[in-house]
Amino acid sequence: MSKHLRSKDSSISFLRIASVVAKDRVTGETTEYPESGVFVQIGLVPNAQEFEGQVAMNKRGEIETDSLGRTSVKNVYAAGDVTDSAYKQIIIAMGSGATAALTAVDDRNRME
Repeated sequence: MSKHLRSKDSSISFLRIASVVAKDRVTGETTEYPESGVFVQIGLVPNAQEFEGQVAMNKRGEIETDSLGRTSVKNVYAAGDVTDSAYKQIIIAMGSGATAALTAVDDRNRME
Protein backbone atom coordinates (compact mmCIF):
# COMPACT_ATOMS: atom_id res chain seq x y z
CA MET A 1 0.00 0.00 0.00
CA SER A 2 1.48 3.35 -0.92
CA LYS A 3 0.86 7.01 -1.49
CA HIS A 4 2.43 8.82 -4.44
CA LEU A 5 4.00 12.19 -3.74
CA ARG A 6 5.07 14.69 -6.39
CA SER A 7 7.91 17.15 -6.14
CA LYS A 8 7.67 20.68 -7.49
CA ASP A 9 9.66 19.34 -10.45
CA SER A 10 7.05 16.98 -11.91
CA SER A 11 9.76 14.77 -13.44
CA ILE A 12 10.61 13.50 -9.96
CA SER A 13 8.12 11.40 -8.04
CA PHE A 14 8.37 9.83 -4.63
CA LEU A 15 6.62 6.87 -3.14
CA ARG A 16 5.73 6.67 0.53
CA ILE A 17 5.53 3.08 1.69
CA ALA A 18 3.08 2.12 4.43
CA SER A 19 3.10 -1.65 4.01
CA VAL A 20 4.19 -4.50 1.77
CA VAL A 21 1.95 -7.33 0.63
CA ALA A 22 3.75 -10.64 0.06
CA LYS A 23 2.22 -13.54 -1.83
CA ASP A 24 3.27 -17.13 -1.19
CA ARG A 25 3.99 -18.60 -4.64
CA VAL A 26 2.97 -22.09 -3.55
CA THR A 27 -0.23 -21.47 -1.59
CA GLY A 28 -1.27 -18.14 -3.10
CA GLU A 29 -1.84 -16.79 0.42
CA THR A 30 -1.07 -13.10 0.90
CA THR A 31 0.22 -11.38 4.04
CA GLU A 32 0.49 -7.62 4.63
CA TYR A 33 3.49 -6.31 6.58
CA PRO A 34 3.71 -2.74 7.89
CA GLU A 35 6.92 -1.21 6.50
CA SER A 36 8.38 2.25 6.05
CA GLY A 37 10.82 1.37 3.27
CA VAL A 38 11.56 -1.21 0.62
CA PHE A 39 14.67 -2.26 -1.31
CA VAL A 40 13.70 -3.46 -4.80
CA GLN A 41 15.93 -5.91 -6.63
CA ILE A 42 15.03 -5.86 -10.32
CA GLY A 43 16.76 -8.98 -11.53
CA LEU A 44 19.21 -11.72 -10.83
CA VAL A 45 20.06 -12.85 -14.36
CA PRO A 46 23.29 -11.26 -15.62
CA ASN A 47 23.18 -9.61 -19.03
CA ALA A 48 26.48 -11.14 -20.19
CA GLN A 49 25.42 -13.50 -23.00
CA GLU A 50 27.47 -11.67 -25.62
CA PHE A 51 30.66 -12.69 -23.79
CA GLU A 52 29.91 -16.43 -23.83
CA GLY A 53 32.84 -18.36 -25.25
CA GLN A 54 35.14 -15.35 -24.88
CA VAL A 55 35.75 -15.33 -21.11
CA ALA A 56 35.17 -17.96 -18.41
CA MET A 57 31.60 -17.96 -17.12
CA ASN A 58 29.88 -19.98 -14.42
CA LYS A 59 26.71 -22.06 -14.84
CA ARG A 60 24.55 -19.01 -14.02
CA GLY A 61 26.05 -17.08 -16.95
CA GLU A 62 28.10 -14.76 -14.75
CA ILE A 63 31.62 -13.72 -15.80
CA GLU A 64 34.16 -15.24 -13.44
CA THR A 65 36.65 -12.76 -11.99
CA ASP A 66 39.35 -12.71 -9.36
CA SER A 67 39.07 -10.33 -6.40
CA LEU A 68 40.52 -7.50 -8.51
CA GLY A 69 38.16 -7.82 -11.50
CA ARG A 70 40.47 -9.78 -13.80
CA THR A 71 38.76 -12.29 -16.09
CA SER A 72 40.21 -15.45 -17.63
CA VAL A 73 41.53 -13.35 -20.54
CA LYS A 74 44.64 -11.25 -19.95
CA ASN A 75 43.90 -7.49 -19.83
CA VAL A 76 40.12 -8.04 -19.86
CA TYR A 77 38.30 -6.93 -16.73
CA ALA A 78 34.69 -7.17 -15.58
CA ALA A 79 32.69 -5.61 -12.76
CA GLY A 80 29.20 -5.32 -11.42
CA ASP A 81 26.12 -7.40 -12.04
CA VAL A 82 27.59 -9.42 -14.93
CA THR A 83 30.21 -10.93 -12.64
CA ASP A 84 30.13 -13.69 -10.04
CA SER A 85 30.01 -11.15 -7.19
CA ALA A 86 27.94 -12.22 -4.21
CA TYR A 87 25.53 -9.28 -4.19
CA LYS A 88 23.83 -7.59 -7.13
CA GLN A 89 23.44 -4.05 -5.85
CA ILE A 90 24.46 -0.72 -7.36
CA ILE A 91 26.84 0.13 -4.52
CA ILE A 92 28.63 -3.21 -4.94
CA ALA A 93 28.83 -2.70 -8.71
CA MET A 94 30.29 0.77 -8.22
CA GLY A 95 32.96 -0.54 -5.87
CA SER A 96 33.88 -3.47 -8.09
CA GLY A 97 34.02 -1.12 -11.08
CA ALA A 98 36.48 1.12 -9.27
CA THR A 99 38.55 -1.91 -8.24
CA ALA A 100 38.64 -3.29 -11.80
CA ALA A 101 39.59 0.13 -13.21
CA LEU A 102 42.42 0.59 -10.71
CA THR A 103 43.63 -2.94 -11.38
CA ALA A 104 43.64 -2.30 -15.13
CA VAL A 105 45.74 0.84 -14.63
CA ASP A 106 48.09 -0.98 -12.25
CA ASP A 107 48.47 -3.93 -14.64
CA ARG A 108 49.15 -1.55 -17.53
CA ASN A 109 51.77 0.34 -15.53
CA ARG A 110 53.53 -2.92 -14.65
CA MET A 111 53.72 -3.82 -18.37
CA GLU A 112 55.67 -0.66 -19.19
